[in-house]
Amino acid sequence: MHLAAVLLSDTIEGLSMQAEIAVKRNATLLEFRLDALKNISYTDLADLFSRIQVPKIVTYRSTWNNGRSTLPRSDREELLLSLSEMDIDYIDFEYPHDMALVPKIPDNVRIVLSFFDFEGLAKIYFETIESIIQSFPKLIIKIGATPVNISDLKVLWRWAHILQKNNIDHIVLGLGQIGQITRIKGYDLGNVWVYGQIDEKIGEPFSPGMLRLSVIERSLDPETIIVGQIGTKHFRYYSRGIRFLYKLMGKKAIVLNVPLEYEAEMVGLLNWIKDGLFDYLIVEDIWSDILVNYLDREDMSITETSRCNFIKVVNKELVGYNTEYYVIQSLVEDYIRETLSPFVYVEGVNSIGKAAIGYFLSIDSEVVIRNRTSSKTENLMRRYPKLINNKKSLIQNYDILVNCIPFGLPGLPKMTPVPLSILNNLRLVIDSVIAPDDLPLSMEQENYNFEYVDGKEVFIDKLLEIIKIVNGQTPPKASLNVSILFRDL
Repeated sequence: MHLAAVLLSDTIEGLSMQAEIAVKRNATLLEFRLDALKNISYTDLADLFSRIQVPKIVTYRSTWNNGRSTLPRSDREELLLSLSEMDIDYIDFEYPHDMALVPKIPDNVRIVLSFFDFEGLAKIYFETIESIIQSFPKLIIKIGATPVNISDLKVLWRWAHILQKNNIDHIVLGLGQIGQITRIKGYDLGNVWVYGQIDEKIGEPFSPGMLRLSVIERSLDPETIIVGQIGTKHFRYYSRGIRFLYKLMGKKAIVLNVPLEYEAEMVGLLNWIKDGLFDYLIVEDIWSDILVNYLDREDMSITETSRCNFIKVVNKELVGYNTEYYVIQSLVEDYIRETLSPFVYVEGVNSIGKAAIGYFLSIDSEVVIRNRTSSKTENLMRRYPKLINNKKSLIQNYDILVNCIPFGLPGLPKMTPVPLSILNNLRLVIDSVIAPDDLPLSMEQENYNFEYVDGKEVFIDKLLEIIKIVNGQTPPKASLNVSILFRDL
């Protein structure tokens, strides 16, 4: 399977520069998008093509298919015929506008017949494709469509497998974010090549869901770990962190976010994961609560928290974990040795807060919660009858504080989220907020004698727990470069 770089420039010199960069980045096929050229010189193109040692595709994309060509149809057809006479290996035609040209192309140039739908799948009539193949079996069929849900994605897989079964060379690509999985599962789809972007600022910038060449190249290695994530929270940190940790272990990884809207889509995705779509799945946002109901087996951490933020497949069974439960456990283990049942104060409720509540109650600690949303507090009180509402607590001195309130972030008060009296005898503060280093609680560390663990360290511990569950061991925590992982804070 070829790794194809898509080149786009308004000058021959620009295309030449991009071609050189793409080949250095291991592209094995180059697609020359010529519709952006200000002037087409066949002499200059011939010179450029003569210097290219990898297979070449020529495309002159029309405006009705997200291209830049404004030529009248007859002029465009004349141009395509002239281009087909040049030193190229493939030429891209658009269905249905270029069908009349198919019989006129020299035998030494293969035709890629492209079918597009940038809004969904409805404009792709697969029966029409099957009929065309009967008349022109040497065509390479390219389908670029936009799946809007998991069901659409499975339709693309079905089309690809039908083409593969009938020995028809093809490229089936899902456009948009949810379609990115098709770009790294090219082998599964039987694609003859997969398109990649040279760089975010170089080459073809328009194809929705385009991934960089380096990512596509990683996917071609069968040993690469493919990780899915549902829920958008902290995606860029998961992607950077997991890729870096696997690199330290001598492995490659790709992390893809799969946008979901409905529970039924999630169920379809989970069934697909059992069949190997991803090596494992990270779960965030509301899906952590919903997904618990669809596990085949659950780890003890889920029993204690009723939340699942990580899934791996064991013997075609979905096994769920709550890594945040183990993060809390590891952060407080030294304190538990000294104080078997510490007094714990939880300010606000997020996933870390819920994990803390589940863990500390499981070791018979006294846990007090303060939350500004009474309905959430009531739900937690029903789930954990031993949980204490701060309004009814008589505890004066606490050992551990778990903060879930993002005070100090832009637009929020620059103040300590808990009453200062809470800080007096604290030994440990776990702050779940991922933010710069000047959060109010971190500043109070100078005035009170407690150990402070910030949200960045908590997140790194989550990454390490994931790697530990999958591999049984992790690289040293100090090997993660915090400034790179959170460089955009």
